[in-house]
Amino acid sequence: MLPKHWNRGFATEAIQIFLHHACRKLDCKQFIAFSHKDNIASRRVAKKIGMKNEGPTRVKGVDHRPLRYTLDNGEH
Repeated sequence: MLPKHWNRGFATEAIQIFLHHACRKLDCKQFIAFSHKDNIASRRVAKKIGMKNEGPTRVKGVDHRPLRYTLDNGEH
């Protein structure tokens, strides 16, 4: 996304629409997201949509330890 569109709620709105569709049409049970600890914007979006920060985790092929966020169906 171009910087001029940052901090306007577009990512949050898009993810909320995706979650609604995934829960209702695809019967997804849980959502998992990863974010670099320094990516404040992504962390903020995860928090806004109700994801829980599970802390740092290991991901194969990734040098750093990203933060893991989870959201169960029905929690958003």
